Amino acid sequence: MTHPISLRFKKYAPKICVINRPTITAVKDVPVESNEVLELQNDLGAWSLRVERTAVMPDAQDWTIHLSALRPVDDVSVCVRLPILDWSRDGFLLMPGAVYDGNRFHSERAPYPPTPQPRELTDTRPVIGDIPRLDLVAERSQIDLLAGDLSSPAVGVYLPKQHRGVWLFTDAQTDVGTTGLSFVERLDESRGEIIARFPGVRRYKYWLCDTLRGSNDRPASWTTGQSLILRVRTMEFTCQSRQELFDRFAHHRQTTFRLNSTPPSVIPLSAAFDVIADKYDRQNWVELEENCGYYAVGTDHENPYGSWQPGW
Repeated sequence: MTHPISLRFKKYAPKICVINRPTITAVKDVPVESNEVLELQNDLGAWSLRVERTAVMPDAQDWTIHLSALRPVDDVSVCVRLPILDWSRDGFLLMPGAVYDGNRFHSERAPYPPTPQPRELTDTRPVIGDIPRLDLVAERSQIDLLAGDLSSPAVGVYLPKQHRGVWLFTDAQTDVGTTGLSFVERLDESRGEIIARFPGVRRYKYWLCDTLRGSNDRPASWTTGQSLILRVRTMEFTCQSRQELFDRFAHHRQTTFRLNSTPPSVIPLSAAFDVIADKYDRQNWVELEENCGYYAVGTDHENPYGSWQPGW
């Protein structure tokens, strides 16, 4: 089950740090529909807030949040938060294209390119590298990504004990930059939280088998009168399987916040294929003997990694 969404304003240090950490945090709940002025403490600014909610299905709602800064304020990110109640390790977390089942698998930290460590043949556990994931053991863990890390800017969960599914969809970009999408797990409190950040400011950023790289994401600086429109679709529905969670995603990803439903005028796929095939025939083909050879992954055939790499 979920609670209503709420807004959170975060103030960050005024300079780029090795690791971004919020110095001050204020929390403001979003009323269902309202017009009000927010006077926030601790240099978080003053804001005009207007919220619209539209039921698009019996179990799906579109939220449009209009924010306008009433005075200048620096280094602030705005978050939309969707709490998930009764969360446990049995829950299935889906962040399309990046996280499946929370990526909650045995992980081995190794530099790029990662290779599995020696193990007994009877050890058939799935093994992943150091990628964003929920922890196998710790009570608290968190995944912070940017919208561009996902195939669609959405986060979904399936709660098998409650037979419930939840999705949050939003825009990949707004006027303040790339959107961030996070899932926060608090098993000691039996809760989780889906978060959309505008702009996205990660605690750490993932880079080549390393989830502890310092983040250089920056919050926004706001001028008087600067406005921002945040669009979020939330849905909570009866869900009997992981497949039903995927089915909901497949349906809504094509209909949620599409700015232009007209297909772009681009080169036909058949012509694009011809261009790529010609390039590989000319630059990637390695002839071993007449009518026998292979397509290398790169064009530097003197370099072993340019010829073949596992997983490529």
